[in-house]
Amino acid sequence: MDLDRRLFRLVYKPNGIYASISTVQKRVKPPLDIGEYQRKLLEDVRPTHAVLVYRDKAFFLHITISREAPEPKGNNPIGVDIGMKNLLVASNGFKVNGGEILRRRRHFRELHSSLQRKGTASAKRKLKQLSGRERRYINTILHQVSREFVNSLRDGDIVVMEKLTGIRNKAKHRKSQNGGFHSWAFRKLQSFIESKALERGIPVVYVNPKNTSKTCPRCGHTDKANRRDQSLFRCVRCGFQHNADYIASLNLSRVELAQRGRAVVNPPNAGMNGDLGMTHYDSPASPFLLGRGS
Repeated sequence: MDLDRRLFRLVYKPNGIYASISTVQKRVKPPLDIGEYQRKLLEDVRPTHAVLVYRDKAFFLHITISREAPEPKGNNPIGVDIGMKNLLVASNGFKVNGGEILRRRRHFRELHSSLQRKGTASAKRKLKQLSGRERRYINTILHQVSREFVNSLRDGDIVVMEKLTGIRNKAKHRKSQNGGFHSWAFRKLQSFIESKALERGIPVVYVNPKNTSKTCPRCGHTDKANRRDQSLFRCVRCGFQHNADYIASLNLSRVELAQRGRAVVNPPNAGMNGDLGMTHYDSPASPFLLGRGS
């Protein structure tokens, strides 16, 4: 039920915040059961719109607020690679594994299939409830991940993410992953990151991800063979190897630098060590090792 300024307003009292809502009989003023974070958001605003939702024998009030955001500015690009096995890997070292979410979604799919096979009236009701539960679970996780990532950023950073146009058709994945892949909320996570970053005045840009998973950040060599498997990147020219998702995030940040006309300098090996709790090393067949001893 949509509530406009005639039907809804907030009442601020010493013991809490109350929602004054007009009903057919009279105006009711229930207290908001909210945490400190939500309370701070509502302190300095006077919202004029909300949506009243009745779910699981409880009422929820979705309140819309509007706040002035600082002007986005920054000069230090942070590449962000979003995927399935690793939900988010950033070039500043932030990483979130997607394994638990994949397991939970697989569990939801199995329940969904079981209820569909039954086809009874009660099964259809449960299907509807299950769909809402899964959606809320995913939204909660994506909000938490995006908030933690944005909190890891510093003033002056720029978030660089890939344009996802056509990713569902282009990206390679096993047939057994179809159910998880085609319903994956890549864009939703990006939108959550974007809104939270702009709140802090951190710019967000989208770049063409072409070859970001195949290009060596040390020597610049681009080759499909550099991507050995889902998790391993090993340059066939210089032997540099590291986590493939981290390489993609690093290259995304370098694309943004190149688009702004700034020189992209191959970082020294020492600058790669320690990222994501990993240590990179050169392949034993590396010409850098065999020919130059370094």
